[in-house]
Amino acid sequence: TEQVSGETTSIYELKTFVSDSFPDPEGNLTYVIQRLKRDNSQSPWANLPTWSARISGFQAIINEENTSYLKIQAPIAESKEWNGNLPNTMEEDTYSMVEVGVPYAIDPTNSFANTITILQNDNKDLIVFQDKRSEVYAKTIGLVYREILQLEYCTDPNCLGQQKVNKGLKYKQTIKEYGGL
Repeated sequence: TEQVSGETTSIYELKTFVSDSFPDPEGNLTYVIQRLKRDNSQSPWANLPTWSARISGFQAIINEENTSYLKIQAPIAESKEWNGNLPNTMEEDTYSMVEVGVPYAIDPTNSFANTITILQNDNKDLIVFQDKRSEVYAKTIGLVYREILQLEYCTDPNCLGQQKVNKGLKYKQTIKEYGGL
């Protein structure tokens, strides 16, 4: 972690894996996702809060620190839309599939032949609050890329419209490696 001119930059490795599963009353499995974090490959892993994932009917639901999100809703189709906040009590947040069945390359040595991109938000508001969130999922692998850009701009009369950031978050997560049991 480094702080420069009011900005804090953190680069770290995140490891996730399914550590357990249990059936729900309908007979579907809920998977416990263990999450670990370290500063670099020489650092020890530290535990993060666990998440969970489940398939319910035609929905893939992820519980991130006690808040459930409807990440993917079948059938998979270009421009399909749904409320990502359906399983929680927050206001509606429309997710959409913007690229379906297309290749996606993180770098020349890390590419995936069949992916879907879920656009969670792209409000393009450059005056008050910009919110752009997207995730890319590869077939048979899962999440391979995640990007969050949430910036709250100065709205005082002296700086309105100048895109001066009061606070915000810029987050990028790319898959480094993956495997099975």
